[in-house]
This record gives sequence, C-alpha cells and structure tokens, in this order.
Amino acid sequence: MGTCRAERAYATLAPYYDNFTRHHQHDVWLERLEALARAHGLSGRRVLDVGCGTGKSLLPLVRRGYDGAGCDLSPDMLARARSALPAVPLHRADMRALPRSIGVFDWITCLDDALNYLLGDDDLARALSSMARLLRAGGLLTFDLNSLKAHREGFAATWVVEEPGLFLCWEGRGCALEPGERGSADISIFERADSAWLRHASRHEQRWWATDDVRRACAAAGLMLLAVHGQLPGARLQPDVDESTHTKLVYLARRSSAAHHHEGGIA
Repeated sequence: MGTCRAERAYATLAPYYDNFTRHHQHDVWLERLEALARAHGLSGRRVLDVGCGTGKSLLPLVRRGYDGAGCDLSPDMLARARSALPAVPLHRADMRALPRSIGVFDWITCLDDALNYLLGDDDLARALSSMARLLRAGGLLTFDLNSLKAHREGFAATWVVEEPGLFLCWEGRGCALEPGERGSADISIFERADSAWLRHASRHEQRWWATDDVRRACAAAGLMLLAVHGQLPGARLQPDVDESTHTKLVYLARRSSAAHHHEGGIA
C-alpha cells in the first residue's frame, strides 16, 4: 500500500527533510494560498494541515494568527513538527480515514505533493472525502499535486543538496507518462559522523493524478471545485493550467452544505 511505503520512506528522511527542502519558500507560498482562499470566500481562523510533515507548511499559518492543527502518517515527521510547534495539536492519522475527533475546520490544506503518495485507484477520492468530513459547511480545501512535467522530469533527474557534513542525492528511477502511472526515486543520504560517513537510503514512489481524476474525486467527496491554478518554481501561481509547463497544480474546493459522508468511505 502506498501510504506504508511513504511512511517507511519518511522514517529515513525525517531527520534530513528540512535540509532537503530548505529552498522551498513556504512563507511566500502560504501567503499566496491564503489570499487565493480569501478571494473565494474563506472566513474563520480554524485550519488543519493534512500531511503536515515537519510543520513547514503549518508554521506560516500559525504565525499569521490561525488556530492551527496538523496531522501526518509519519511519527518521525510529527516528532519534528512538535519541536517546531509545541503548542499546536498534532495527530498521527491516515489522510484517507481522518478521525472526527480531530475537529471541524474552516480551511484544510494538504500540500507539498502529499496526495501524490496515494497509489491506489480509489485513494484520492477516499482522502478528499475524509478531509471534506472535517470541513464545516462551506469550508474550503486547498491542495496541490505534481504536474505531468514534474513527474516526467523529476523522476528522471539526478540532483544533490550539499551542506557541511551532509550530502543528499535524489536519483530518479522512472517517470509517469500516463494518468495513474507511477514515478520513483531514491534519496541517498550521506552524513559525516566523526571520521566516517554513514549512508541511509529512502525510496519514494508517487502517482500522477490528472485533472479529470481530481474532478471525479471531488464530486465523489461532495466538494465543489472552485479553481485550478498552475504553479511555477518560486511559489508563482498562474491563472491557467499547463501540465507541460507548470510544476504543480493547485486546487481549491468548497464543501457543499448538502454533502453527507459516513466514516471510512464515500456516501
């Protein structure tokens, strides 16, 4: 199952994740995503970040005055999030079956291609339905997915992050070419310890979800898709969508006041 693979991958990567993603501009990105949500009627200050990882996408919202909460499947990533956000409720949970005890929210975010780690045919619909259950009527959901360009190029590329005493190497092992296909990559981690170098390996596998897949999953989850934007590096949201040019697609959806869901599935 894809989520088990992701959990194993992040058990290894968690201590180095913030180093690996140091170039990501989360403060800028979340400011722009908030502005987009406000332009589509977001009200209220209760926010849940699903797949919060080490807290890099939740921290900017807490700093902006939101009453935040987070959840993630990886206990290793959550341990680091708790260090960064000691006063914020953080829960270990599978995004496909979020417990109602987490709460009800005005806005839910699911960012940094967390949904691409869902590999099963019905996983996306299950995850969106699970999130919709925790939205108040009229609440908003913002999520992103990697584009076809990101899959074709990212999972065929090799690149490195190097810091004193630490070397991380991403090696693409195969890319998705059609909707539903998967890409995979290995992250090799070399860490200096005294006079020796220690090596760790982390395998990452993602599925390319096309926009048609997302529209069907939103409809099944009782979500009205309000907007889809392409995104370029540097958190630059675009008014159009081009899978061959943009690296991410950002989706914004609203929970219908008439939507009814039952725990563990789609009504």
